[in-house]
Amino acid sequence: MRLQYCCNATGSLYFTKRNTAVNQTIPYETSIVKTYKMNPAIYSMLPEDFPWSGRRLGRCAVVGSGGILKNSSCGREIDSADYIIR
Repeated sequence: MRLQYCCNATGSLYFTKRNTAVNQTIPYETSIVKTYKMNPAIYSMLPEDFPWSGRRLGRCAVVGSGGILKNSSCGREIDSADYIIR
């Protein structure tokens, strides 16, 4: 929610087919000179829209690598999340 007040995070932070076009020039956050041109191969891998578009998620799980989670007994809690970010 706080990102909505300072920047357009949904439009600028995440790439989807809805907010990005093939051959679109995308500026790097850390450089005012360098840009990236969206190519068809990368574009084809983008999701159509945000998985949470139009709704709020109740619970998110942010997880590390499989090695960190091994024998952690966190599987059920992770699986119960609405959205999982690895």
